[in-house]
Amino acid sequence: ISAILYQGLRSSSALLIDSAVRRNSISRPSLLELTEDWNNKEMSFNENARPFLTLHVGQAGVQIGNAIWELLCLEHNVQKSGLAKPDCPSNGFYDAMFLRNQNGHFMPRSIFLDTDPTCIDEIRVGPYRELFSTRQLLSDSADSGFNYMRGRRDFRRNLLPEAVERFRWLSEKSDVTPTAFLVHSTGGGTGSGLSVSYLEELRSEFDSRLQVLELSVSSGNSGLQSTCELVNSMLYSYESKDYTSLSFSVTNSAMFNLCRSGLSLYGGATFAHLNRMLAMCFSNLTVMERFPGTMMCNIANICSNVLPFKQLKHPIVACAPFTAASAVGKERSSAIGITSALMEPDGQLADVDLRQGKHMAGALIYRGAAKTADIEQALLSLRERGRVQFVDWAPSSFKTGLSELPPLAVPDSGIAGLPLSVTLVSNHSAVASLFRGQSTAVRKLVEAGSCFLRSYETSAANGSEAGGGFEDSGSSQSAGHNVGGRGGNIVGLLKEASDHLEGLAQVYSSELPPTPTGQQANSEDSGGPKRIVASPMSRATAAKPRRASLGREALFPIGPSRSGRVQADEESATPGKVASVQQEAAPTNDSVLRRRRNWTRRAKSPLCSNSQREAAPTNDSDHRRCRNWTRRAKRQWALQK
Repeated sequence: ISAILYQGLRSSSALLIDSAVRRNSISRPSLLELTEDWNNKEMSFNENARPFLTLHVGQAGVQIGNAIWELLCLEHNVQKSGLAKPDCPSNGFYDAMFLRNQNGHFMPRSIFLDTDPTCIDEIRVGPYRELFSTRQLLSDSADSGFNYMRGRRDFRRNLLPEAVERFRWLSEKSDVTPTAFLVHSTGGGTGSGLSVSYLEELRSEFDSRLQVLELSVSSGNSGLQSTCELVNSMLYSYESKDYTSLSFSVTNSAMFNLCRSGLSLYGGATFAHLNRMLAMCFSNLTVMERFPGTMMCNIANICSNVLPFKQLKHPIVACAPFTAASAVGKERSSAIGITSALMEPDGQLADVDLRQGKHMAGALIYRGAAKTADIEQALLSLRERGRVQFVDWAPSSFKTGLSELPPLAVPDSGIAGLPLSVTLVSNHSAVASLFRGQSTAVRKLVEAGSCFLRSYETSAANGSEAGGGFEDSGSSQSAGHNVGGRGGNIVGLLKEASDHLEGLAQVYSSELPPTPTGQQANSEDSGGPKRIVASPMSRATAAKPRRASLGREALFPIGPSRSGRVQADEESATPGKVASVQQEAAPTNDSVLRRRRNWTRRAKSPLCSNSQREAAPTNDSDHRRCRNWTRRAKRQWALQK
């Protein structure tokens, strides 16, 4: 009751302020005033929040993690020493990301893991050295040399047992199993190979209780990535497909373009700017777990709304606006303006174009001084202008969330903190271009017989001889040794990975639901890749179709019918069939039903001739019903072709 009264008083005060602003009697509060008002609020921890445990693996993951925790300490009013700021009593729902002891010291729920000690040593002697415990910083004596197999095998015995023990140590400090959030780069040997081994050990330790999310960085399809980065990314995406629940993929090329357009850094953008950008993206994704809001859209809502099927777990992430600190005050942010900027090609964090394709599901997370009416008006404006299109079998709406805390920025970072921001998480068909580009490049590499692949086979053989935890099924000179724990050589593993990504790209580009489990999943071409088989997460999360979908015969074949009414009920509950009103008009007599089914099958065939139509039923009512069914089947066949 007190919470409802508080929300009502706060809404009434907001209406009074808006009316006063319209009469120009008072000025609109600035970002500094909003932040000061927020810091004066006293809050308790969120008992319903599911804690996170971030895993920063590799050089890129460690550097991004350093930027992430610098921003999170600023948002939760935590000093570099780990103590709360005395003049700011509010720390938000800190229990989602921090652990607090009896002395009031905040410790991040994170683990930093790298084979090269350089980046870890920067944290050990840096300004935030008192924030982390020495048990959270793990490193070895040498790097993996941009080799996936070396990171997969050589460091398995030295680092992984200790890393798993650190994860167990932090997870035991929570009442429930925390959600693991992996931050890494797929182009390096440590970020790709060691990450797969780490996830494999965690899965064997915690079974399916552990939910793993990841924020992976790749070079992109700009042509600037090296051969090793391409192979590492391909091998990681294939071998980690069974260990992650949700994968947010971003590319360096798209983020550099965003720095040039948004921050006006032409030629001056560095990886430090990209790390700050990813830190703000991570903060926006987890803000609903750490701070209250009027419309909740936390990670649990994103997983249940953005993922209609288990295999479609690669959503697109976009954040807006990104403005340079020198350009603050020149433009005024509005809900319609920043939402429109999300759909532009220059506003994406990956090399995709949202204008090419359709949305399957999505979520919008707003932060700052936004109102529900403005958000609804922004979405309505995009829909009226045709900027947002959804597939036929998915609901045509976004899940929205609104947090009261305005977006903040680290001082002297070059990025300005604004009163309003928005983050898009969308399962879009345009992501197929990323998978298809990687698959095509790797196929060309394998067909050309690149000499780089020999180094991967040598590293795999050396790792097996050194007792890296995998069994060797052949000599190091042969192509039959066990690569990555699987039978076959590196070329065969790359071909399997290429087929997997090509099939995943076909599922996304077709804009149709994946084939249900237990039905035919092979493609028409026996030499082509197999179609991805996916099962819905649950009946509640699976989206219901709104209209007839094309290509239903190829995805959901109809078996032999038991009776007309039973088949009509089954087909009406199957996505892609005609409307239920048309189902009720189907004949119930067995002979008429059999004739109608045969006529429908012949009408679907392109070889249907006039001589086949002479066997039409003589009864007028039966003839009319069969004729209507034949016309609908022919029209559906023509539209599909």
